[in-house]
Amino acid sequence: MFKRNHSLVISTVSPRGNPQSSLVVYVSDGDVLYAMTGEGTRKVKNIKKKPLVSVTIPFYKNLLHRLITRAPPASIMFKADSEIISYNEEEPRRLFKQHMGMEPPDTPNEDHVWLRLKPRSRVTCYGV
Repeated sequence: MFKRNHSLVISTVSPRGNPQSSLVVYVSDGDVLYAMTGEGTRKVKNIKKKPLVSVTIPFYKNLLHRLITRAPPASIMFKADSEIISYNEEEPRRLFKQHMGMEPPDTPNEDHVWLRLKPRSRVTCYGV
């Protein structure tokens, strides 16, 4: 499932204890997820202080599931250890090209980084 989907919600905690969630695009090798983001974002600042994050990956199982508008999408939820890595790191760039069909964008005006998200052992599923 990690490989087929491409968006997730990452939730971090600020140094003051306030929750913050962001929708990001990700790629995965099946065990680790990589999300591209700006180095100056709130989520990166939060991860530098507290690297444990919460991840939710919503998805629709089939066309019928998409047509039932009152039902929430199925989802996979887990805690993950996060790490901020260089935008030039080869593995996430290779996965991005493989799964998205294009090179990761050049970003000369903004410093970008990858978030490496390694799920912890417990994964919760809803509607799967």
